Amino acid sequence: MSANMYHETHEYYTQKPRHWDPQSEAFTGGDSLLTALRSGWALQNHVLEQKYALSGGRATTIYYVLLLRENRRRIMPVVANPFVERLLMQLKIEVRQIADEQAIDAVPFYNNVTQDTDTSIPA
Repeated sequence: MSANMYHETHEYYTQKPRHWDPQSEAFTGGDSLLTALRSGWALQNHVLEQKYALSGGRATTIYYVLLLRENRRRIMPVVANPFVERLLMQLKIEVRQIADEQAIDAVPFYNNVTQDTDTSIPA
């Protein structure tokens, strides 16, 4: 994978790595996702999309992104914004909607996986 693979994803969005830990933040932004991709994590071919209703008739969307690297995986809940949506579109990642009762628990952050482990996010 080329180091400049994400050149069309607005590299100025974050020039510095953005650490994310699920014990301190329930959700993260596209800058943490980009940091993970630049650090060698790979996206599964689909993400799950969940819409959350907020007060005042507002709503937001969370993408549950399964990242894999060697024998580890992590589920990163990423808040939707135009940058994240464009990145998923450019990488040709399928977006699947889930209902509230199908909510994903993103903890534990890391799991060891083997060849026999199902690493897919349930649809």
